[in-house]
Amino acid sequence: IPYVVIDAHSINSDITSVNADYELSCYTATKFLIENGHKEIAFIGSSFIPEFYLQAFTGFKKALDEIQISIPSSWIQIDAKDEISSYQCMGKILQNPRMPTAIFCSGDIFAIGAIKYAKDNGYRVPEDISFIAVDDILLSRYVEPKLTTVRIDKEKMGRLAMELIIRKIGGEPAQSVIVESDNIIVRGTVCRL
Repeated sequence: IPYVVIDAHSINSDITSVNADYELSCYTATKFLIENGHKEIAFIGSSFIPEFYLQAFTGFKKALDEIQISIPSSWIQIDAKDEISSYQCMGKILQNPRMPTAIFCSGDIFAIGAIKYAKDNGYRVPEDISFIAVDDILLSRYVEPKLTTVRIDKEKMGRLAMELIIRKIGGEPAQSVIVESDNIIVRGTVCRL
């Protein structure tokens, strides 16, 4: 049975797939923070999907390395699974005596939990701490302030997957596709320093 996998996070697979370029999206988000004057940037991500984590952290680190930024290891939190665990990750970051000016989250849902922690503990967003994430889920437009994020073009990924499956059904060759994902949606969670 012909099939195509969408957003499986596995780039080097023999399976025909359509994936977002998460390394690029995470690099773009972190670079946006740097361009807005942030050099004290923490990371909230998830190691539960190793391929995704590797792409996300590689993009984040690449942006920091370009201007030789180093951060405390306690600012790198990789145990987020949802908004509850990212809330806890944010707490661990803010236990450090050195406070970041910005948080990069590898998923919007992680940013939503982290923002809640910051606000619950008296921090103003984005005046005290800026946040940026990756995905542009629907909820990103409804949190307060609205979340600045890098959009993953799911509609384009769906269209490409349909084109690939039609090719496979027709017996034609179909190559995996990686969709560039560097479209920043600027909303209200990043301030310029």
